[in-house]
Amino acid sequence: MEKIRADLLQKLKREMERADITFAENVPMSRYTSFKAGGNAAVLAEVRDTDRLRALLALTSQEGVPHILLGNGSNTLFKDSGYEGVVIKLSQDFAKVSVDLDSCTAAAGTAVLLSSLAKTLLSEGLTGFEFASGIPGTLGGAVFMNAGAYKSDISQILKEVYILKDRSIVVMRVEELEYAYRHSIFQSHRDWII
Repeated sequence: MEKIRADLLQKLKREMERADITFAENVPMSRYTSFKAGGNAAVLAEVRDTDRLRALLALTSQEGVPHILLGNGSNTLFKDSGYEGVVIKLSQDFAKVSVDLDSCTAAAGTAVLLSSLAKTLLSEGLTGFEFASGIPGTLGGAVFMNAGAYKSDISQILKEVYILKDRSIVVMRVEELEYAYRHSIFQSHRDWII
């Protein structure tokens, strides 16, 4: 992968500052993965809401800069030579959980750790998510790969998911997600963001 040109990197930095996106350059990805290995990312951007995510994706697409979303880094390994693109970490709005006890449902962001979500749901008296309490990762990763344990998986408890598809928010019901053992429709559509 080619190194990002200096002028393009400067433009990215200006535009991220203008969009109020927190970022750092030349970041060791070993700090962000469970393997604690891998080289540096040219840019690590932390995005706290959908508007900023759309802005960053528009910028990277317009300029042809490679980008990747990173959850908890549980199933991710970066090359020792690094990543010449923008690694995007989702935070804040993407890490929120809300519980509706009247309907016995919860809404959770893609960046929520599964262990935290399991504890929150249990403390609110909602059951069915206990299987995920020991899975190291985020809800987005679990939805992407239909994570599961103890004869249960995400597809058995999920009702719907909001995705960013072609810069629009789309709601997909669980029946549309083509779930199978450790598989979902998202693996065939890597440009869709959960």
